[in-house]
Amino acid sequence: MNKYLLVNIFSFMCILFGYAHDTDKAYFDIVTKGNNTVVHSEFPWTIRNALIAYDPDFNYAKTEEEINAIFFNYAKDKLKLYKANGEELSLLEVILEKDNTHNHATKYTLIYKGTEVEKVYNIIMLDLMKSQKNYNWYTNYKGEKIEFITSKLSPSFNIKVKNNTKIYTYYILIFGFIILLAVLYFLRKKRPIILDRS
Repeated sequence: MNKYLLVNIFSFMCILFGYAHDTDKAYFDIVTKGNNTVVHSEFPWTIRNALIAYDPDFNYAKTEEEINAIFFNYAKDKLKLYKANGEELSLLEVILEKDNTHNHATKYTLIYKGTEVEKVYNIIMLDLMKSQKNYNWYTNYKGEKIEFITSKLSPSFNIKVKNNTKIYTYYILIFGFIILLAVLYFLRKKRPIILDRS
């Protein structure tokens, strides 16, 4: 009898905690660390439903390794990062975070090989609910966070990476033009005046 009471209390608590946070929102923080791009992600408890829909074996996964392997394949298919030339960054590793402060949320860190991300395709959990939205933050070269939202209607976004070489080229051309004008002005001023005495 006590066992059933505990199961019912636990189920009731899960329902309460599940409704405490939006079940149709996930969060992704994309940063560059060394030669890799790291994505810190946080999911509602409904990520479990998305993983079961993706791979029914998730229901039978017992170890953390089995769970991580299924999530790895899911993330590899659903969260893709691209360079400007269209090259896809390869997913190296997923790490389940041991954070007990948010019991009803699941946090993963995803590590991709490479940097200079210019396009992100993020359809994680988008096939679960029509209202699903993924909030993505990208930390740019200045350390500023830029927010992008992916949804069923807009599953990807482009990041405009500032190309400093073009700006420097414009500055050099402008500076060179000013110097050329100054040199021509002084050469004209120094030219000797020849008087015609005929």
